[in-house]
Amino acid sequence: MSRLPIRIRLALAFALVMALVFGAVGAVLYVRLGDTLDERIADTLEARTTALAATFDVTSPVVSGEEGLAQVLEADGSLVAGSGGAAADSALLTAGQFEDARVGSVVFDTEVSGVDFRVWATPADDRIVVVGEPLDDRDEALDGLLAQLLVVLPVALLVSSVIGYLVAGAALRPVEDMRRRASEISADTPDRRLPLPRAQDEVHRLGRTLNRMLDRLDAGLERERRFVADASHELR
Repeated sequence: MSRLPIRIRLALAFALVMALVFGAVGAVLYVRLGDTLDERIADTLEARTTALAATFDVTSPVVSGEEGLAQVLEADGSLVAGSGGAAADSALLTAGQFEDARVGSVVFDTEVSGVDFRVWATPADDRIVVVGEPLDDRDEALDGLLAQLLVVLPVALLVSSVIGYLVAGAALRPVEDMRRRASEISADTPDRRLPLPRAQDEVHRLGRTLNRMLDRLDAGLERERRFVADASHELR
């Protein structure tokens, strides 16, 4: 790593930081969308539970007008009515879930006939009302977002890395200008000095320090020339 040019090292460091930032942003978006969809499902389940508890007809073994799953259980756990299909065959709650639902609302995910559902069970008078909402739309939305992130984020990382490489080159351009001028300075051109950037930054201070060093070297060289000239004159 230390053998790489500083421009590449800066670009790699910038790319690493951007990868962490993009990864964090993608994770936040994914989690936030999941939370929003879960809140909507919870609101839907709560509204369906309230409506079912208010309109249920005990004389009918089928819960009509319900999308998704719906069941009504007696206090002993027996199935009173279901929304049809798998929900009408047997209770969706396990024994433990049923006991929990007798004292408060219970929310859990389960699979019915190959479809994932989020189920909400809550007590209503002397019965347990159970409703379920399919998770297909939620999972599809999350999968779609994940697929888009897996395409967009690498492209954004590549673009930002190229930009970082160009920015690093622009930041190091004054150093390159100083290097070129330093290669042109010789004993034949002792009065030439390094160019200084306009910005009063670290590179400017470095160039000013190097120019002062060149001034001292030039002064020392001039003293040596005068000494040699004086010595030659005395020897003659």
